[in-house]
Amino acid sequence: MNALRTAVLRGWVLVAAVVVLAGCASGPKYSEMSSTIPTLRPGEGRIFFLRSSSMLGAAIQPDIRLNGQVVGASKPGGFFYVDRTAGRYIASTATETEKTVTFALDPGETKYLRTSPTFGVLVGRVVIDIETPEKAKAELPTLSNTGAVNTAASAHAIAPNESVNSTSAIPAPRVIRPAAFPPKPANAISLDIARIAGQTWRYPHREERYGTVELAFAVDALEARNKVSHTSGSYTVRDDMMCVTYQSRGWLGACYYVVQEEGQVLIYSLTLNRKVPLEICSKDGACAMATRAMVEGPTRAAGSGPIP
Repeated sequence: MNALRTAVLRGWVLVAAVVVLAGCASGPKYSEMSSTIPTLRPGEGRIFFLRSSSMLGAAIQPDIRLNGQVVGASKPGGFFYVDRTAGRYIASTATETEKTVTFALDPGETKYLRTSPTFGVLVGRVVIDIETPEKAKAELPTLSNTGAVNTAASAHAIAPNESVNSTSAIPAPRVIRPAAFPPKPANAISLDIARIAGQTWRYPHREERYGTVELAFAVDALEARNKVSHTSGSYTVRDDMMCVTYQSRGWLGACYYVVQEEGQVLIYSLTLNRKVPLEICSKDGACAMATRAMVEGPTRAAGSGPIP
């Protein structure tokens, strides 16, 4: 009987090992393909995602998201990369809990993000963090390319600002202007969305217990937080009105103008009919009360689309 139990146990261990190994990275090694990786286009940066070949937590292979869009999966012994326009980005993995890292990508820069398994209360999880170029470059030659996500390829064409290694095209913000809102105020500032990307806007929440609201804008998405919670979302701009939507149902989507009254720049919530002072932080962390120069772009005719 003991011999039978031992044989059954060995069988299950073998099956588990086969399942785990089947999910490990199996593409070409970085050392074999590095010479074929294209150079960056002007204004772009590159983001490498990598995971060591350790078998610890090997069965845990969550999707990796960049600004809410799936760009690949965390696989043991694997790496992949995407090219993106310079700006602010949020990378995340989700298992038992969601783990995120926020960073700024400069033109011509290469960022390295490492995913690593840890163990939570009930199940394992994979965390994501920024790796140093020195450590990443030392390990990359031993890792296999896991490429891009096939599901994204069927939904979107490859964007002009992405390399062929990534098929996870992120669509540009849609242009909307709800008809129910009042006309554009005469003191509204003309918004330059190219200038806003990379900024973090800060203003007081209408309820004191939530503290300060922070909206961190990327090229095509945003991260929002207050004293109690945080979420990610997207934003659209038309005729200088910005509308924000959030992934979390606990956050109320809203539309805003930025206006100037008596020399002060305010954020004007049309949803709440509320105007409050606006503070803006640049991607290097420097914060100051908003001025026209921080957000203003060329004046456009009513009904025109966003600045390219």
